[in-house]
Formats: sequence, C-alpha cells, structure tokens
Amino acid sequence: MRLEAVGRVTDNGYAFPLTQTQIADMMGLSDVHVNRTLRELRVLGLIHLKRRVLTILDVERLQAFCDFTPNYLHLRSTRWGDRRDLSWPGQAQES
Repeated sequence: MRLEAVGRVTDNGYAFPLTQTQIADMMGLSDVHVNRTLRELRVLGLIHLKRRVLTILDVERLQAFCDFTPNYLHLRSTRWGDRRDLSWPGQAQES
C-alpha cells in the first residue's frame, strides 16, 4: 500500500530485494518459517515472487487472509482505502 501510494507498484508488483534470510532476521523468525509462509502464499495463489519482484495476485483475498486493515496508514484515494474510513484522527469526513 505504501509503495502504491508513491507510485512504485506496476500491475500489482513491486521490487522486493530482500532475501528470505533477511526477512527472517528482521522479523525474528527462522528461515524455515519464512520459507513455509511464502510457499503457502504461493500455493494459495495470493503472491508470485520471482527475480526479486513480488506480485500480489489477489489483493482482496490477501487482505482477508492477513486480516489486514489499512486504517493506520491514513491513506486516501487509493484502491486499498476506497471501502474504509481512512481519515486522519480528528478530521472531518469528506462527502
């Protein structure tokens, strides 16, 4: 969502330069756990990761799978925020 907001997403894909080991180190997880999780996302048809480009194949299903809500990002006018209240705290709603 953040990359899309700044124009860095093309056809639901973006540069993903991190290795599984780097992800594991940053998240405090094992390499095996990261590998299995990415494999599960692939098998479910939610992502495609090849040549350091990650493509989200089904945005809505991935959001549901992760129980993701973008409200904390306070993004407006994006396809991610179209269906939710993404106003800044204390700001009036736009009509």
